[in-house]
Amino acid sequence: MNAAPRLLLRGRVITPARDIAESSVLVENGRVSWVRPGRIDVAGVELIDGPGLVITPGFIDLQVNGFAGNDAAAGTASISAIAAALPRTPSGKLMRRALR
Repeated sequence: MNAAPRLLLRGRVITPARDIAESSVLVENGRVSWVRPGRIDVAGVELIDGPGLVITPGFIDLQVNGFAGNDAAAGTASISAIAAALPRTPSGKLMRRALR
C-alpha cells in the first residue's frame, strides 16, 4: 500500500477564525499538519502553488450541481463524468481546491 503524498499548499487560507492572504499548509497522511503565514519551504513534498489559490482546510462543500458541462441531477453517468473531470495533482490525487 502506498503512503499518502505529503502536500504543501500555498495560497490564501480561509478558516472560521482567520483569513491569511499568503500562507502555507502542510498536509501529511491526508490531514492538515500545520497552517503558517508566508511562503514556507519544505523538503520532500509535492507542491501545489499558483496565483489565486484559495485553501479552506476542513471545508467540505456538500452541494455539487455539476461540473465540466455535466449536470449532477442527470444521473450516475453524469456524476461519473464529473468525477473524471475534477482536477488532480501530478501524482493523480484529487485536488481539493475551489473550482472557478
